[in-house]
Amino acid sequence: MQNDALEIDTLPGDIAGATATSQNIVLRKTPDGAAWTVDVQITAPIAAAGQKVGLILYSATSPSAKEYIFTGRIGRASSVLRRATQYQRKSMQRSLAPDWNELSAAGLPTTWWQRIVFDGRTYTCFDSLDGVTWAIVGRPVPVADSTYSHLGVYAATSATEVITATFHSMTLTTSPLAPAVRQPRPWVTTAGLALPETTTVGSKLLGILRGNTKYNVGEWWSTNWAGQDAQPYRTFTGVNEHSIRPAACAAFGITSLLFTGYWDASIGMSEALGRVKALRLAASLAYRHAANEPDGWGFQLQSGMWAALAGQAAWLQWHHLAEQDRQNVIRMVVAEADQPIMTEPQFWKDAAGVEVYPGDTKAEEMAWISMIWQLAVAMLPDHPHAPVWAQRVIEFHAAAWAKPADLKSTGVLHGQPVPGYLSGSNVSADGTLENHGRIHPDYMAAATLTLQSGILSALSDRPTPAAAVRNIGSVWAALSKVVFASGPYDAPGGTIYKPGSAALYYPEGNDWSTAGLSTRVMDKAAFDVMVSSFDLDGTVTPNAAAWADLHLGAVVALQARDSTGQVYQSVGEDKYLNPEQWISMNAAWAWLAQYVTGNQLYSVSNTSPLSYL
Repeated sequence: MQNDALEIDTLPGDIAGATATSQNIVLRKTPDGAAWTVDVQITAPIAAAGQKVGLILYSATSPSAKEYIFTGRIGRASSVLRRATQYQRKSMQRSLAPDWNELSAAGLPTTWWQRIVFDGRTYTCFDSLDGVTWAIVGRPVPVADSTYSHLGVYAATSATEVITATFHSMTLTTSPLAPAVRQPRPWVTTAGLALPETTTVGSKLLGILRGNTKYNVGEWWSTNWAGQDAQPYRTFTGVNEHSIRPAACAAFGITSLLFTGYWDASIGMSEALGRVKALRLAASLAYRHAANEPDGWGFQLQSGMWAALAGQAAWLQWHHLAEQDRQNVIRMVVAEADQPIMTEPQFWKDAAGVEVYPGDTKAEEMAWISMIWQLAVAMLPDHPHAPVWAQRVIEFHAAAWAKPADLKSTGVLHGQPVPGYLSGSNVSADGTLENHGRIHPDYMAAATLTLQSGILSALSDRPTPAAAVRNIGSVWAALSKVVFASGPYDAPGGTIYKPGSAALYYPEGNDWSTAGLSTRVMDKAAFDVMVSSFDLDGTVTPNAAAWADLHLGAVVALQARDSTGQVYQSVGEDKYLNPEQWISMNAAWAWLAQYVTGNQLYSVSNTSPLSYL
């Protein structure tokens, strides 16, 4: 100790893997039953490869069973420093993407600050050059991955040159633990996992999402938000669907790239500026919601879906949001979850098979109504209303894609006989359904709204409810297997998915795009990807991955017509008023489905609804 500072040398040694040769690691127990923040000012003239100085969280029952988080600086060759956060669990060392920045040691101050924050659910690492302005280093580590028994300082080297590291003014502050937002699991890349971009489907999907993001942060942003960049919150043109939903979809699409670490130069904007725009959209949507602003948007037919998309965009970048924006998001999510447009499922046909709503399945509505409860359960498992939300998720999932046979099923779903959830059906026995007075492929593909439950469950470190995937494989299979005869149906007849082609057949016409066009294909591609990712296609051939490749290829070709990243060039190609943001939503769901399955985060369970909290 010198002048109230701890000086330790970077003696040779390491703790990576099963190694336990470090000589200078100074530890104390972490506080019990409290949130805490540890700060320290560090001086260390790091100049050689292998010199490592910083803060550390540590647990070990043996050298081969230790777990730790190190955050600090690591010397590299040629006078380069790494600003790094490293993470080890079960003898496997990983870097938390975005794992580090490489900095030139020349002219870089040899004094800096490190911080680790524990909020009861995650450990988050920061550094600073002045002790005032802090930047996150790496991604937060959830408690689900490890609970660290000790914290302290660490100095080591694999080089011959030993330096002295000085740790000044170390402080540890605590605060009571409170019900907190469960943050999404970070993507911790591990050798051997099938990363999305390495597959043909994943590569096409990534290109579509990047192009769509380029359009949203570029031309679309300039058209809609010109003159508002100086304002902390965007002003929307109204409170209806076409004022709010596009912004929520765009925020979700942009954020899915940021969260997974796949931003690149093709977007035409720095990642930092892209994040600013995504944060502004998500924060503005929450701020303008009626739970936070008088006469704001919300509490209408589809607003739970918009709040779910906006809330997911905020949740996936939670550690970047200001505290006031976090509270606005929580109020928005809770308000929509507590005041849904309906609390009991509806059905297209009753138990006798009579249409209650002629030509109008309730499958899609049950799916999008449940989205806000899916998010609320994932984000706020400790909220006193979470058990109610979890039960409603199961009930609406079970109803959304129910078939007539389910009314006589002897199966048990989440502790209750399947018929106990149902008073009718929303899907025909062959997997097709009707909406807009016709057999409608677009509303069969709307099963993605239910399948996104798999993404939220995986990112909140919970299994997906079995109700979320029930019957969806057969709905998808109907797209390529049910044959419609010409005569009762439009010529030339056949299957909705045309063998060897990305073109689509609409048995009774397509009211979402001009007759003869097969341009509204991104939702089918997303459905294919999600069915493939969640292994719901069974033995159907061609399988979902093959269809995804065809349909994504069609979207790639449409997008290639314009350098802006947009897919559509005329209203007739997609009559929805905000088709590019519809692309955002579908592409993001497909990409995140590949992400959670590629990182082995996805599983399914048929347990009690309360087990998902």
